Amino acid sequence: MENHGAARRWAGGSAVDAGRGRGVEVLVTRDVWRVVADELPLWWRAMSSRVCKRWKDIVEGDGLDYALATLCTVLARDGLERVKGRLDEWGKRVGVERMADLRDFLEDQEESFASPETWVKAGLIARTGLRPRPRGAIHHRPRGWIHQGAMGTRIAFDWDACELGWKRLHFCAAVGDAQGVAEEIAAGQDINAQDRCGWTA
Repeated sequence: MENHGAARRWAGGSAVDAGRGRGVEVLVTRDVWRVVADELPLWWRAMSSRVCKRWKDIVEGDGLDYALATLCTVLARDGLERVKGRLDEWGKRVGVERMADLRDFLEDQEESFASPETWVKAGLIARTGLRPRPRGAIHHRPRGWIHQGAMGTRIAFDWDACELGWKRLHFCAAVGDAQGVAEEIAAGQDINAQDRCGWTA
């Protein structure tokens, strides 16, 4: 016969069963979560936020926007054109304002990327206020939920394998990290270095 009372006492007096007791208590501390999160792909970090409220608070506090992480993972998995084809069915779930931002974001994309993290980086520059448009015209647009979500999502970054051709200087400029930009310039980084699209930081 199982002794649920003992299991609950062992788990700190909460109504947590023995199978989830101390492991959950240890895993939801910020220090342990950071070690675990650094090994998880973006999608699994997003899914972790759905386990329980404490994990959701830890995951979001560690730098994750669930809606953006899900979008970026679906784009990487299914490809840009397939996602564009499914937009109408997403309308009810996403809402009118978010849907307009999503359509603009996808319209601005010229290629598909294999990495969800690359899609997050594309989100960083999606709503910075100035976006290049055809024939060199530049227009102002407000920052939308995709840009805000990208700014709030911590991603792993392999500078040598970036699908956008970004270096740390590009990333720091995109997120508005003036100290990071200064450090890169002081370290001798070329401020005229271009990414794959020909843009400098």
